Amino acid sequence: MIHELQIGKDAAGFPVVSWCEDRNIASPEAMRRARVECRIMKDATSGILLFVARGTVRHGSFEEGKPWEHLRGFSNHSADGLYYTKEELDVRQHLGGKSIGGKVALSDSAQVLLAEFVDDTPLHVNCATASPVEIGHLHVALTREFVGNQHILVGTICRDAFQWPVDDDRVLTYDPARTAPDNRRHSGLSEALGWIAALALVGGGAFFLFRWLGL
Repeated sequence: MIHELQIGKDAAGFPVVSWCEDRNIASPEAMRRARVECRIMKDATSGILLFVARGTVRHGSFEEGKPWEHLRGFSNHSADGLYYTKEELDVRQHLGGKSIGGKVALSDSAQVLLAEFVDDTPLHVNCATASPVEIGHLHVALTREFVGNQHILVGTICRDAFQWPVDDDRVLTYDPARTAPDNRRHSGLSEALGWIAALALVGGGAFFLFRWLGL
């Protein structure tokens, strides 16, 4: 599910869209809830404005950005189509199609939004276990804030198009080496409980699969 979808602005007036999403066993932060944020940040050297997604993903880094000027939209994909080969899908379908337990253990229903850029590879934004309606609402929000309002915001806020003064901290500075939000505080207990739940689910799936195989 998608939870707590929030649409706001940073100190300069650029959009910030954030939400929490449920994750499945194959995703980062398996079987736990993860927070994702999309916002505009500036390149540390040039001041070029970047569209940045912040959150754990299956493909890419925690904080990843590309020039906002080249953003052309968002697309929705299933994890099956993005992260598995045809051979892997065929094996999963064969094994999972013969029992309910095997199907549950081998299924991967995550939905992934990609930020699409002109003449560049897509940026993987998330990997949520969510309904089509929830993903649709998120898709609309991201498109409206970062594509539909793009040129109005740039023309109103920027002195130079798609560029921001490097020393003006009203727009955060992009750091591709960042691995977590600056204000994140890890809880050892919550992390441990999350992993215990994930391992329990894996064990349960393996049990059903082994029973189906007669092992």
